Amino acid sequence: MWRRYHFHYRNYKLLIDPAEFRQIAQLFKSLDVDSPYAATYDEVLELLEDNEVDFMLGAGNVPGEILSILVAQHHIPKIRDIFNYIGFTQEMQGEERRYISTRLTVVANIDKLRPALDYKRLRGFKQAGRLEDFLSRNGTDIDSDELNRIKCQVLDLYFALKSGKKLNVETDQQLWLYAPANNQVIFPYS
Repeated sequence: MWRRYHFHYRNYKLLIDPAEFRQIAQLFKSLDVDSPYAATYDEVLELLEDNEVDFMLGAGNVPGEILSILVAQHHIPKIRDIFNYIGFTQEMQGEERRYISTRLTVVANIDKLRPALDYKRLRGFKQAGRLEDFLSRNGTDIDSDELNRIKCQVLDLYFALKSGKKLNVETDQQLWLYAPANNQVIFPYS
């Protein structure tokens, strides 16, 4: 009989084979639960990104001292909870929220201009890389719909250029980028 392990999480039972269970056990052994929380500019930025907080850098950043961010309205409670958990104190100045520690001040303002969908697109751009690398790395694993969307975007550029439209984009395909999360080919400005 095959031996299996499992974890319970809320209403879920996650089945794990013995090899994966050993990997998880090794991971838990290597965790340092007493390590300090994020405190520096770069650590806090990484923490916000890892927690998929919808934010952008705002005006007034002083790397190492002040992290100024614009946060989507729906994630204001989430950042409050994150900063409270890692030991920052909160001050309110009008609509501006300041989260303060001994090493860093985070200034958070609500972004009232962008809807939630814009933030999804922005997150997708963070994983953008060269189109050529994406195609060669994924080769035959790319599904036909995604490949057709890529082809259509390239053909749109080709026909726009062929029709005489003056576009100031890079025509060297080795410099084109691709954001897989958005299924978008990005033609850099030339």
